[in-house]
Amino acid sequence: MPLVAAAVDPSALGLLLDGILDHAIFLLDADGRVASWNAGAERVVGYAREEVLGRPYAAFYPSEDRAAGEPERVLDNAARSGRFEREGWCLRRDGSRFWACTSVHAVGGDAAPAGFAVLARDKTERIAAQAELDNARAAQAQVQRMEALGRLTGGVAHDFNNLLTVVMSCLDQIETAPDDAMRNPRLIDTAQRAAQRGAMLVRQLLAFSRNQPLAPQVHEVNALLRGCEPALRRVVGDPVTLNFAPAQTVGCVNVDAEQFEAALTHLVANASDAMPGGGSIDVLAVRVDVTAAANQPFNLAPGAYAAISVRDDGVGMAPDVADRACEPFFTTKDVGRGTGLGLSQVYGFAAQSRGAVHIASEVGRGTTVTICLPLEESLGITREEPAAVPGRHMGTVLLVEDDENVRRSTADALRELGYTVLTASDGPRALAVLRNERDVEVLFSDVVMPGGMSGVDLAHAARRVLPDLRVLLASGHLRNTPTRDGWATEFPFLAKPYRLVELSNRLQNLLRRH
Repeated sequence: MPLVAAAVDPSALGLLLDGILDHAIFLLDADGRVASWNAGAERVVGYAREEVLGRPYAAFYPSEDRAAGEPERVLDNAARSGRFEREGWCLRRDGSRFWACTSVHAVGGDAAPAGFAVLARDKTERIAAQAELDNARAAQAQVQRMEALGRLTGGVAHDFNNLLTVVMSCLDQIETAPDDAMRNPRLIDTAQRAAQRGAMLVRQLLAFSRNQPLAPQVHEVNALLRGCEPALRRVVGDPVTLNFAPAQTVGCVNVDAEQFEAALTHLVANASDAMPGGGSIDVLAVRVDVTAAANQPFNLAPGAYAAISVRDDGVGMAPDVADRACEPFFTTKDVGRGTGLGLSQVYGFAAQSRGAVHIASEVGRGTTVTICLPLEESLGITREEPAAVPGRHMGTVLLVEDDENVRRSTADALRELGYTVLTASDGPRALAVLRNERDVEVLFSDVVMPGGMSGVDLAHAARRVLPDLRVLLASGHLRNTPTRDGWATEFPFLAKPYRLVELSNRLQNLLRRH
């Protein structure tokens, strides 16, 4: 039975098929053996017509595909559906592989096909070209990542070297005359301010990477802005006017008040720098109800938000500058005038607080930066108790810290405050201390520690040993945030680096509340 019934001269059809050189076109009989072979098949696969006729279709498949029954599966699918397509590896005459896009059509027959027509195209070069393109793109992305890392480390090194120079210089001067009561307090204050700037630099980096430990509480937006106003007015230059225009009713947001103030301070400072000849800065707060994620610059989920904006009428930014403004260490200021981390800190703070940041700017017409934060309308407002004045309220503290230098310096500081201090370098050792020293009142532990037991795990285990034990946790970099892991309401948290007065206030509050 003929495989193909055609109204044209078979020889003419053969000439036509032989003229197609970029496709392998051949026929198989009902048993899946080669019955015809065009010149394109000879070029692609490598077999001459006389040596391939009668060969099984499976001969063109790699051994692993033959073992898996792939040739039979292809022909069976083509027989049942009339046509089947696949992409995969095929074998040439010399044993080399090529990537083929193959289409198999059932031909003739009523109950079963009389044979199959196979059309295959070698796509090896295209696949190789795509792989080469993908590799080039990956290499370019790696270069960009390394450039970004270089800018990041270069900026960090520059700023930290400046800060460390200040601290080391002050300490060296104090060492030369430790009894100079006129000079040393000034040097100590200078060193402390440099250390505080270093701590802020680290927090900005962590905020950008969304790893900044936050201590969120629910605050009414207008009250939050009123609390920030004195600090914001201090960063505004003389020729600049700062105006507050909050809405009558905005609502409550669940944020870290300290980081919120830091974010607004960066925005106001940037706005002031953008108006060297003077101008006006407006701090606005309004309620925004988002009904859909489309057609809004923030791409926020539907819900109610507080939109806090800082608007200036300064020099503005070009679109390409505005697009990069939140990148760490990207700055248009002169060397020494800024780290380039301000807007990245704002971006990281907003992202960690489940919000977003949008920049609208035009050269010569000013800039508006808006932070959108979700409203917590169902929650009540909570306020922290005023910080206690450092004093000598005796108590016993178990300090758990794996870094020996931090452990030693913190223990000395606690003893200066009047506490009895026990120390441990990890969780298991701390539990051993608690089993022997039953008069421990406060467990003060780092969160991230070696040995498989975190500070949170230790706190839970310690409470099983001493149910009334007070707990204070600290960390400089958390793999998971207190809020995300759910222990923020269970254990109070102190972010590193902390001042001695902060630690003293937290400990006294714990002891007083109990």
